[in-house]
Amino acid sequence: MGRNTRVVVIALFVLVACAPSFQHTFSTDERVQVFLTVFPDAKYAEARYDANEAAALRDVLARDCPGIAPREMVRATFTGEGATLIVYADPRTREIFCTNSQVNETVFTVKHGDPASVPEGTLFTVNGESITEEQLAKAVAQLPQSVQDEQELGAVVVQLINSVLLRQAAATTQVPEEELDAAVRRVWEGAGYKDEESFRKDWEAQGESFTALRATVLEALRIQRFLEENGVYEAPVSEDELKELYLANIERFLVGEQVRFRQLFIAKRDNRSAAEQRMRAALAAIRQGGDFCELVREWSDDTSSRNRCGEYLAPRGVMAPDIENALFSLAENQTTVIESASGFHFFVVLERKDAGIIPFADAAPFLRDAVSSQAAQERLSLLLLKLRAKAEIVDYS
Repeated sequence: MGRNTRVVVIALFVLVACAPSFQHTFSTDERVQVFLTVFPDAKYAEARYDANEAAALRDVLARDCPGIAPREMVRATFTGEGATLIVYADPRTREIFCTNSQVNETVFTVKHGDPASVPEGTLFTVNGESITEEQLAKAVAQLPQSVQDEQELGAVVVQLINSVLLRQAAATTQVPEEELDAAVRRVWEGAGYKDEESFRKDWEAQGESFTALRATVLEALRIQRFLEENGVYEAPVSEDELKELYLANIERFLVGEQVRFRQLFIAKRDNRSAAEQRMRAALAAIRQGGDFCELVREWSDDTSSRNRCGEYLAPRGVMAPDIENALFSLAENQTTVIESASGFHFFVVLERKDAGIIPFADAAPFLRDAVSSQAAQERLSLLLLKLRAKAEIVDYS
């Protein structure tokens, strides 16, 4: 090899070796940020493909990025514990074509155990904690009869496993005693009691344990804090982003009749009886003249509307039929309570509106909720993947 040839080869090697990484650019993308929130230690790798090499990946692109056929591209991966995010981008403009997340199936292998080795009625164990037939039956009982099929049963099992994983993960999360006391106080005040002792006597007279109630409240607070500490609810959305989304989907805001209402929602969370009791307590507080906005902040399980007095503006065609029919049958200032598959809803109608285009000011809260909820759900799903990657799940069914 001649001297000039060696110089060219060395120069090319240096150019390739020193080519700037796309990691920083990709890390500013919202989709990547969501992934990195849950997997901050994700390992980064990238590969660059010229026109011929990109063509060889046609099948992969057709699956991961339908409709995309770039002449050149960068394929980068962020690999976390249990999942991988794949990014495809233009190496010249650094524009991201698309992203695709993949679950590392090998970390979700459920072991099969001998039913004779565990107490009768045990279906699964999650890190040694049992999920029983009784628990499954109670969870299924919360579903409408029309959806109690085999597919839904599988979804309920997954929900039970996820609940155990979250509870276990949050077990060491610290909750100040005063925060727990305040949360318990909201329970008995919302039930219409003047002091804790009176509530406790009546509660225990029904065969319930006040200590168990306090433990349940603590568990809920721990999970809430754990999710907050792991960035599940961190989804800031700018006004400009909302306006851009609004204009890009303006046809979706051409609506018919609308209703503005407030809601106080109590989730069932696999315990219909407890949810019904909480709703009765909330209704008692409302009837006693309690400030509705304050009661929503304290009681409502609808986190997206909790800080705006539970208020929504909704057109026909976007809500569950039973809820929609009830709301559009009410006059202004009338109220109703409806039970759905997810919980109990107290509604008060504020205003009825004729058909037209929803102004941006009215659409913005819905857009913000949709974007934030989607991001939060993505973060929660990734967090659960991470927890399942570390868990030992044994099937005894």
